Amino acid sequence: MTEELTEETFEEHIRCNYTYVITSGYFNPLHSAHLDYLQAAELLGDFHIVILNNDNQVKVKNAVPFMNQEERKRILTALDCVDEVVLSIDEDLSIAATLEKIIRDLYRSDINECNVPEIRPNITFANGGDRRTSNPQENHICNRYGVVRKFGVGGNDKTQASSKLIEDAAKAWAARNSNRFLLLDRQLTNGIQFITLPNLDVACSD
Repeated sequence: MTEELTEETFEEHIRCNYTYVITSGYFNPLHSAHLDYLQAAELLGDFHIVILNNDNQVKVKNAVPFMNQEERKRILTALDCVDEVVLSIDEDLSIAATLEKIIRDLYRSDINECNVPEIRPNITFANGGDRRTSNPQENHICNRYGVVRKFGVGGNDKTQASSKLIEDAAKAWAARNSNRFLLLDRQLTNGIQFITLPNLDVACSD
């Protein structure tokens, strides 16, 4: 359930020494391991911000567009363990630009290479169990702004994957219907055509 981070609520957070937690993912589709990750991340701080990879990043990853970004955002927004969902502005597979924008917004001040305020918000960037190493761009941003990085949040092993869910569903569907189908097209052929299913290898974003 999201809470709008207005100027007034931000000032209250600063007074109360709030800790912000940032997570990220495609959630395409959302599954139980994602919930483990998001619920565990919520416990690391007071305000949980989720960066959601956009539809263009799904294409760049050459993944199955199982759910569009608006559907994925709506589902994440409804979760009690999530306070705010931010759609990624990145065009590559990282979320570096989005991460930096969020951090700068939390600082509520102009920042350049020579001017990083001494009074900094407490920010943790939490990574799920399938992330073992840091993205160089994201790591640079975290180091620059004093953001704490945590790995293995929600468990050190990847217990579920969106790609496997979709692949298993596709294979189960094919097994039930065989690999050949009757297509009745009375308007065009007045007869019966046989069609063969394409390769069922599936890639999807987690």
